[in-house]
Amino acid sequence: MQSVNMNLNDLRPLHEEAGKSLLSKCCKDIFPCDLIALTVLNRSVVLIKGFVQITASGGYMCAAGILRMQLDNLLRFNGIALMADPHEIATKIYEGQELRKIKDDLGKPMNDARLQEIFAIKNPWAKEIYKLASGYVHFSREHIAWFLTASPETASGTRNFCIDEDEKYVDDSYKASLREAFMTISRGVPRMVNEWAKERHRCGSNDELKKRFSQRQ
Repeated sequence: MQSVNMNLNDLRPLHEEAGKSLLSKCCKDIFPCDLIALTVLNRSVVLIKGFVQITASGGYMCAAGILRMQLDNLLRFNGIALMADPHEIATKIYEGQELRKIKDDLGKPMNDARLQEIFAIKNPWAKEIYKLASGYVHFSREHIAWFLTASPETASGTRNFCIDEDEKYVDDSYKASLREAFMTISRGVPRMVNEWAKERHRCGSNDELKKRFSQRQ
């Protein structure tokens, strides 16, 4: 456990480097999708801190929720960055529109299912992580199974039900898969921001973007 937590903490420099790289490409002018990218990086390091702290104290049910939030970072930013006009979509989000009500380049609403579909094109493994995490975010049979595991059946066929925050009943294989999934997703955040920094010019040069958005003010 300790070595895994240390590795997660070591991801912070990667996030900082990704942020600095993007800012250098922006040349002091931050445009809508750049702002989304920087926000995703910040949200990611906060989630990493939370995941490390909560798993250190044995809170795996809550950690699964944090995994889903981290996956949300990748799904949403990936969906936005791949569109023909990421800055326009980012602007709508900044103005308060929900991403699930915004349509992508093919005219499909960018809801969770659609974002997962887009991300899975190059990352098919994400479907299993999405299923794993979502199963614990929404009340489901997994929660019932965990509760029953914590309240084992007696020889007489009865159960001594226990309402307790202790999660010692969680299987070690699940703990390992949860940590591995979170590590994989968390590594992907700075990597994706670096990809955006490299290709953001396809949406226009800094001067072109400055002109475009100054006209909208």
